[in-house]
Amino acid sequence: KGDVDGFLGYMITRTPIGKRSNEDNANYWTIIIDAENYSGPVYYVSAWFWDALSSWNKNSKTMGNPESLITYAQTGFEGSIGAVKLTAEDGSEWVKTNRVAAPQDVIDGVLSETSTFYTGFSTYKSDWATDAMEPTLSGIGEANKQSIEFIKKSALESREQTAQCHEDYSYNGWLRTYRAPWQLYSGTRDIDWRTTQGFGIGDDFLHDDFDKNEYRAESIAASCHLRFNLDTSKLQCSSGFCEAYRYLRLESQNSEYSPTDEKDVPKSAQEILNSV
Repeated sequence: KGDVDGFLGYMITRTPIGKRSNEDNANYWTIIIDAENYSGPVYYVSAWFWDALSSWNKNSKTMGNPESLITYAQTGFEGSIGAVKLTAEDGSEWVKTNRVAAPQDVIDGVLSETSTFYTGFSTYKSDWATDAMEPTLSGIGEANKQSIEFIKKSALESREQTAQCHEDYSYNGWLRTYRAPWQLYSGTRDIDWRTTQGFGIGDDFLHDDFDKNEYRAESIAASCHLRFNLDTSKLQCSSGFCEAYRYLRLESQNSEYSPTDEKDVPKSAQEILNSV
């Protein structure tokens, strides 16, 4: 409900931007964004980029060929939270991660303790962008079709909401793990994946009382969204962003790393971790 103000909205679509002649029907794959201060195309891939790759086989068809269409797209986040680990002489461990923050949703003008990473997936099963933009770009055709408003209207009319959402509730590795490439004091590489008690972003996915069916229904109603609740007791929130604690502490080898406020980290440990 309401307008969600969070991550940037975007789409990829075939457009006639970049046409080299009236007969040019190549695919000019274009990225269009929807931001607070700008909505429109930001760049396209020229057809001659693909042309340079087409000579390897006489039967090959590049992504610039109008017969080559995108029928599937996937959204996701890949990567890891980098970190440096300090193993002290007494065996205790301290970790400093890279800075991690999530934007707070603004719902009906109010900051929410949620962060929507993506939502509102759409599918277009027609050549809507070419049909909608061609009159404006070429200056040919009916005057009422040579306008930005006509393009917007065409996009809304051609849009189909995505009803099939793929959710994976195995979020053990989602914003809960870090990769520590250095183990100080030993001088050896340490590829060490460890689970924390949660950075405060979406930790409730792991709780026994998390209602997967309710979340799935909300996701489908929003045309597939991924929304995390923000645990502000573990986060430092200011100006619409919530940042996770950078320091983690391991009290014993049988425990989990826990996010720790900077004021509770010994100065000596901070100095060493910050020196790397």
